[in-house]
Amino acid sequence: MPYVIAEPCVGVKDTACVVVCPVDCIHPTSDKADFAAVDQLFIDRDPCIDCGLCVDECPVSAIFSEEDLPAEWQDYIEKTPPTSGSRVEPAACILAKQRPWCTTVEKCTKTLNLCFGVCH
Repeated sequence: MPYVIAEPCVGVKDTACVVVCPVDCIHPTSDKADFAAVDQLFIDRDPCIDCGLCVDECPVSAIFSEEDLPAEWQDYIEKTPPTSGSRVEPAACILAKQRPWCTTVEKCTKTLNLCFGVCH
């Protein structure tokens, strides 16, 4: 059951969830150059082990399992970048297309050289 970071994180980006994640699947971290370019954090679903530690740690209650995500925030499922192997760092895509993912690899690589594969 994948987890999604929703609207309460927007503009806050508290990294308490990053600290407790045992598999480092919440990005970008505050020490990365692209941290300032995004308005929220994202969970990379591939490495996520669904432990739920981030849910309890989030001070603004922004993290939900997909099945528990409130109806008004369902669009945050689509805002989450695609999973590893086909995803791009969120900041690269936001800078390139003002969306959580790109339409072309070229647009990502020209922006911040952060592509990890084929963008959707």
